[in-house]
Amino acid sequence: MNFVEKNNAVIRLTNSDQFEADKNLFDEKRPNSKLHKRLRNVNQFNRKELDEAMLFEMLEYVSVQEILANRKEAAGEQKKSEETSNDNPGTNGSGNGGGNSADGTNTETGTGGETKKVTKAKPQKKSKKKKSSKKSGGKKRKKK
Repeated sequence: MNFVEKNNAVIRLTNSDQFEADKNLFDEKRPNSKLHKRLRNVNQFNRKELDEAMLFEMLEYVSVQEILANRKEAAGEQKKSEETSNDNPGTNGSGNGGGNSADGTNTETGTGGETKKVTKAKPQKKSKKKKSSKKSGGKKRKKK
């Protein structure tokens, strides 16, 4: 596969929703890649870039069809795990938990049944110092 074909495939395959499935396949196929060091520090800002780099490197060893098949398999496993967590009777939400209201306050239910309102602290804004546009020094001299 030449550069243009690989680049077109990477553009088509890049999908942040499928990042974890691609990362698992990458770990399996390329365990000694230098890219693993960067993948440990993935965040929302570099996720797309790392996904593209991972796919580009993976296309040397794996076909596009194999990547798509792995994604379908991972989506199927995720769906099964969601169904089993929904079927669990212990997580029906009837416990003594707290709830959020629209005004940003939480309500907590105590052991005696009393309900108290807890407000969240709002972060304070930092004041910005104005920068002086005047340079330090003496008067400006006109050039002759």
